Amino acid sequence: MPISHSTQRPQSRLNILSKREKQIANLVAEGLTSSEIAKQLFLSDLTVNTHRRNLIQKLGLKNSAQLVAFIQNLKYSES
Repeated sequence: MPISHSTQRPQSRLNILSKREKQIANLVAEGLTSSEIAKQLFLSDLTVNTHRRNLIQKLGLKNSAQLVAFIQNLKYSES
């Protein structure tokens, strides 16, 4: 039986993310809006929003607030 995303350790859950998704996750956690991220990474707003949606889905989260909490928790546990 496959392991659900919610039972995996946070660090191992990051292995399924692309480099760009990790980049966007960190910028979301810093409080940047999709438009700000798009400008910083030279992407369209739609592309950033698609990455955000994919991040939430891949990590088994429900919304952007949980994404921010997940990344902050990960950074806290690494320090």
